[in-house]
Parts: sequence; C-alpha cells; structure tokens
Amino acid sequence: MLVKEGVIESGNYSGQQIMVIDDADETRLHTVLISKDLNSDDEKVSFSLTVESKEELQEFFDQSNWLIRWLS
Repeated sequence: MLVKEGVIESGNYSGQQIMVIDDADETRLHTVLISKDLNSDDEKVSFSLTVESKEELQEFFDQSNWLIRWLS
C-alpha cells in the first residue's frame, strides 16, 4: 500500500489536507480523503472518493484543477 499526503493550495477544499491511498496490489482500489486535519480523530472527512484504476484517479485529479503541495 502506498500513501501520499499533501495540502490543497488552490481550488475547492483549499487549505485542507489530502491523502491518496493506493491499495491496488491488495484491493485494486485507490482512495482519496480530504479533511481539515487528517491526523485528528475528531475531524470528519470533508470528501472521499474510491476508484478502481489509476486512469480514473488521474481523470479525477485533472478535473479537480487543484494545486497540491505534496508532503510525502
């Protein structure tokens, strides 16, 4: 499983944290989570999406028009 974290710097959800979980080897799924604080147990997820392919994931990011500063 590969996990990538960042901060959305522009567009919808600007200032919120984003996590992309690539579990394609195990479940064949890619999950996107967005929250004000992904490390907080109290903070609710603002947005989540699960797709079945890297192509669908890339299409989602292309349509989002986000500028993301990746931290990992």
